[in-house]
Amino acid sequence: MQLSQKLKEKIKKNLTIALVICALISSTLATFKLADFSINSDNTMYATTLAETGDEADSYTTTRLENTDTITYIYDAADLVAFRNAVNAGNSYAGKTVYLMADIDMSTVCSESLGTWVPIGVSGSYFVGRFDGNYHTISNLYINTNKYRYAGLFYINKSTSIIQNLMLEDINIYNYYNTNHSYTGGIISVNYGTILNCATISGSIKSSETIIGTSTNTIICGAGGIAGSNLGTINSCYNSANVKAT
Repeated sequence: MQLSQKLKEKIKKNLTIALVICALISSTLATFKLADFSINSDNTMYATTLAETGDEADSYTTTRLENTDTITYIYDAADLVAFRNAVNAGNSYAGKTVYLMADIDMSTVCSESLGTWVPIGVSGSYFVGRFDGNYHTISNLYINTNKYRYAGLFYINKSTSIIQNLMLEDINIYNYYNTNHSYTGGIISVNYGTILNCATISGSIKSSETIIGTSTNTIICGAGGIAGSNLGTINSCYNSANVKAT
C-alpha cells in the first residue's frame, strides 16, 4: 500500500486539482461538503466528496452519481461486473466515458475459490470508449484459465478507446491457452487504442503455450504488465509485477 501511495503521488502531478464547495442536492439530501473535482482533457468533470471528519485520502467518501447517456460511474465490484457484462453483451460504449470512483477489491467476484475473471470484451464486442480510473486501484484481479486466447482486465480494445489513470495491485493472472499467438496483460491483452498513466504495481502475470504435434508456424506467446501485445499507444505507464511467458 505504501508503494501504491507513492505512485499515486507521482502520477497525480499530471493532474490539475482544485478544491471547491459543492452543493449536493437530492430529494432526500441537501447538504454542503468539500469536493475534489478533476477536469479531464475533454473538459468532463467528476467529483469525490470529502468527509467532514478529516482530509486524509482514506477519509474520502463518495456520493453516488447517477449514470447518464454518456457517463457511467463504477463504485464497487458489482458495478465493474455490470459494466463488463454490458460490453460483452454488445454495448461498445462508443462516445461514452466510464469513471472509476473508488478503489475496488475484486476478491469478492474472482478468486481461486470463486473462479476466474471474464475479461471485458471477450465476446467480440470490444470497448471503444474512454475508461478513466481516476487514479484508483483495482486489487486482487484473478485469472487462471485456458479458455481464452487473450487474458487481462480488458480483452481487446479498438483504436478509438482510451484507458487512463488506472492502477492494478496484487493481481494473479495465469493464461495457458494452448494454441499459437496468445497474449496476456494486466490492463489488457492486446491494445489497439491508447493507454495513459496506468500502473501494475504488484502481483504475477504468466502466459504459457503448449503446441501439440508439429507446426510450421512461429509460436508467439506474449505477456506484459500493462499489455501482452501493443499495437496502439502506451504512455506514462509503469509495471512492477512479475511477468513471465513460456
